Amino acid sequence: MDFCFQLSDEEVTILRSQFATAISNMSRTNPYAFTREGANMLSTVLHTDIAIERSIQIIRAFSEMERLKYGLIEIADQFDACKRMAEISGLKGNQAILTASTLVKKLTGYDPLEILGQKQLTSVPQELHLSPTDIGKILEISSQKVNKQLEEAKLQESFRDAKDKKCWKPTAKGKAFSVLKDTNKKHKDRRPVQQLMWLENVVAILKGCEKQTEFTF
Repeated sequence: MDFCFQLSDEEVTILRSQFATAISNMSRTNPYAFTREGANMLSTVLHTDIAIERSIQIIRAFSEMERLKYGLIEIADQFDACKRMAEISGLKGNQAILTASTLVKKLTGYDPLEILGQKQLTSVPQELHLSPTDIGKILEISSQKVNKQLEEAKLQESFRDAKDKKCWKPTAKGKAFSVLKDTNKKHKDRRPVQQLMWLENVVAILKGCEKQTEFTF
C-alpha cells in the first residue's frame, strides 16, 4: 500500500526487542505501520493538540531518516574512492579497508566501520614485495646479478620495449612468485609505469641456486 504496510515477522521481533514492556500487550496479528505518505495523510485528518504534536514528530523523524540515507550514500561513495586509492598505493584486504575507513572519518567525521558495527576488523600483515635491488642487498650482490639469477632460475625473461630498452617479465613459473606494481609514474602515452617485484620466498630460491652452482664447481 502507499500509505501503510503490515510488518513482517522479523520486523515484529525487532519491534518487540526494542519495546519489551509492550510485549504482552501486542496483538498476535502483525501490526501495520504508516509510510511517509501515510503519516502526511494522517496529519491532515487528526487535529487535536496531541495528534498535531505527534504528526510533527513523525514528519521530523522521516526527514531525519531521509537526511541520513543520503549521508550514508555519500559516505559509501567516499569509502569506495578511498579504498581504490589505498589499493593503488599497494594496500590490500583489511589494510585497504582500514585505511579507507580512517580517511573517510577524517573527511566526514563518520567511521564507516563503526556504522557497520565492525570495530574488531584487524589488519592482516602485507605480503612483502622486493625489487632486484632489495634482493641484492639481502644476498649482498648487485641488482644486475639478481636479474641474471632470476633469469637462470627461469623465473623471468628479457624483452625489448618500443625504445629497444631491455626489460624483464615473469615467466609462467615466475608469475607465482611475482607481481607487477604501479610506480605512480606514467609513460608519455599515459600508460602506468609498472615494476616487476618479487615475493620474499624468491630469496630462498636464489640462495638454493647459488648453492647448487657452488656444488657444481
